[in-house]
Amino acid sequence: MKKKTRILFVCKGNIFRSMTAEYMMKKYLTQHKITDFVVSSAGIEAKPHIADPYLVADLKKRKIDVSKHQQRKLNKELLEQQDIVIAMGQNHKDFIWQQWKRRVFLFNELAYDQKTPVLDIEEHIPANKLNEESREKYEKHIVDHIQKWTPAVFTSLNERHFLFENFISKRARHRDKLPFIPLYETKYTIAFMSIAIPWYEDGHVLIIPKKRFRDIEEIPAVYLQDLMKAVKIIGAVVKQTHTGYNLLLNNGEDAGQYILHLHFHLIPRQVHDHITIEFFKKQKMSPAKFTTYNTALKNKIKDYLKKQKKSK
Repeated sequence: MKKKTRILFVCKGNIFRSMTAEYMMKKYLTQHKITDFVVSSAGIEAKPHIADPYLVADLKKRKIDVSKHQQRKLNKELLEQQDIVIAMGQNHKDFIWQQWKRRVFLFNELAYDQKTPVLDIEEHIPANKLNEESREKYEKHIVDHIQKWTPAVFTSLNERHFLFENFISKRARHRDKLPFIPLYETKYTIAFMSIAIPWYEDGHVLIIPKKRFRDIEEIPAVYLQDLMKAVKIIGAVVKQTHTGYNLLLNNGEDAGQYILHLHFHLIPRQVHDHITIEFFKKQKMSPAKFTTYNTALKNKIKDYLKKQKKSK
């Protein structure tokens, strides 16, 4: 049986933001009959307190029952059990990094690519304006926000963590129905063409380990050696028709890594190719055109390997 992916939402008290995010995600997964995930929440302080009755009633109107919710305080053991951790605020993200050196996402970062916090009530409403009406109004606003963006959060985290694994297991295709076509494959490595192909070019290859490692510091030597062998083979093939190539590794989110599965970019280059790395214009392709690009390169790789075998 496939191991389920564990998702943890984190805030301060675990009775408002992270609790709401947990139950919203559970509802979304249930509605879409997605069973591969286990969702929970915790607070970095989680001092004993009950959820605001207004909040509980509002969630109940949305067919979410939190009456059996129990606060949990985040600790190292709980954190280590999680595959994906989503912080509601920057202070929670910073706390987790400072305490346990664990990198986590912000909710809004996954929702719409903005590294902004989902603020707590006291963070948003000045003390002199905090009353029952302003509290309830803000609670409703946050529940609306989490409800609106939960689908996008799930789509984003699923893509950023598992897209390449889904390609390898043939559970996914590229966007726009473009096919996933392995160009070169070994026990540890697989190479395939990215759909982000520069305007005047015919290729941009991703070379990845079959097992998901987030960055290069995690990868065992046997995998790295095999990846470099793949780079040499595909690079040699590319240089039959180009004068060079860029080999890029975006190692970490701040370095531009979006898919959190280690991958090398091999981008063919030649004079006057109009490519500015990371800022090239992408062409729109039909599945037939994309397949043609893949077929041509795949055949070149096969021919290259045959010649290499004969020369030994």
